[in-house]
Amino acid sequence: MRALLPAGRTALYDEAFQTLKELGAVYPCWCSRHQRLAASAPHPGEERDRGACACRKLSRAEQEARAMVRPPAWKAAMPHETISFDDLCQGRQQFDLARDCGDFVVRRADGVYGYQLAVTVDDALMGVTRVVRGRDLLDSAARQLWLMRLLGYCAPVYGHVPLLLAGDGRRLSKRERDLDMGALRERYAPETLTGTLTTLAGLPAPAGRCGPKELIQNFCWDKIAKNDIVTEL
Repeated sequence: MRALLPAGRTALYDEAFQTLKELGAVYPCWCSRHQRLAASAPHPGEERDRGACACRKLSRAEQEARAMVRPPAWKAAMPHETISFDDLCQGRQQFDLARDCGDFVVRRADGVYGYQLAVTVDDALMGVTRVVRGRDLLDSAARQLWLMRLLGYCAPVYGHVPLLLAGDGRRLSKRERDLDMGALRERYAPETLTGTLTTLAGLPAPAGRCGPKELIQNFCWDKIAKNDIVTEL
């Protein structure tokens, strides 16, 4: 398998990046992080491409002049094209790549590759056939499916599950010192913790307890909640 080559993963990302360049699917960008964030946040009621970027319209001469000052990052040039897929949890999904996803950084100015390209290459070369993750990454599936098609990869099946939110509606995180699995294990017995999470997800957990065997027997994608879940765990 190519993923095991001693040259390391960077060589694999380099190859994929060169393919995208040859296809004209990426362009150099000299925007600062502040400018990139501002471009992706339209005012309420304003409709425009999330990926609008002045660097996308630079001439070859302008690109060469800027490259003499500092190296660019490289962005994927999202077309107005609809990507559709059936999500195991969220059902049928459709995204206009330019409007809903926007251009995104494929390689930073320091040469480090971004999440979207790296995970696309990794999943494909490791033969991943099913990806289950949080629904906050739902629009990432559209980006990755687009990349996989351009790179000639077989796409996996996606399942985007709801997130657990704190009582105030924010996403649970270590940064906010929310309880992690280690702390929860100290507070709850394994079957009780699994049962609580199973019930929150929308699956049956008799007497509030659930072990691996019962979870497998009762699991059904159609029963999994689609919206994020507020919890006071």
